[in-house]
Parts: sequence; C-alpha cells; structure tokens
Amino acid sequence: MSHFNNPIRSKTLKSQTQILKKLSKFSSGTTVINETELDTLVQTRLHELLADLKKQADEKRKEMKEHKLTKILEHLEENTTITNRQIRTITDVSEMTAVYYLRELIEREKIERMNKGRNVAYKLK
Repeated sequence: MSHFNNPIRSKTLKSQTQILKKLSKFSSGTTVINETELDTLVQTRLHELLADLKKQADEKRKEMKEHKLTKILEHLEENTTITNRQIRTITDVSEMTAVYYLRELIEREKIERMNKGRNVAYKLK
C-alpha cells in the first residue's frame, strides 16, 4: 500500500504539513522546532487520532449490538419464542454470537429458556 493511499499516513502527512506551515508563520525564516520535536508532535497527534477512531469504533459496535438485541426482543414480542437459528437469521451473526446475545438477554432478565437440549427455545420473561 502506498503511503499516499493509506488514510492514516495521509492524515499524518497533512498534520506534518499543517504544523510546518504554522511554525513558518512564527519563525520568520529561522527554525523554531527541530525534526525530533516535530516527530514527537506528529506521533502524539497520531495517537490522539487513533484513540478517537478506536472510541468511535467501540461506540458503533455497541450501537450495532443494541440494535440486534432489540431486533431479537421485537421478534419475541411478535412470535412468543425464538431459537439460536432464528437469531442468526434475523441478526446475521455467527452461532457463537447468537449464544452470546442470548446470554446477555438472560442476564438482563429479558428472556428465559423454555427447554433444554436440541430443541431449546427462549421466550420473554
């Protein structure tokens, strides 16, 4: 991948350019900051950007999970019972994620298991 096609690298290059432009306004032709200081500033800004991106991604994942849990509960309001297979179909998740969602809803005391074994189903509590 080229440095210019990499969005993080592009932001870094833009940040470096912006920093240099700001510094040149104040420096009147003399160097105010050395390369090491510039690298430190760029690394700090990069870490800030990455932390913001991680926070946004975490919030989006949480939002998507809550949306899928709501879809499960809506299905239960309309159909009285639900199975792991139905959850996978409704929410387009893996079998293990469906199990995780079921556990989450049981812990929140929203649903309860009706039976055991191969024919396990869940209903609203």
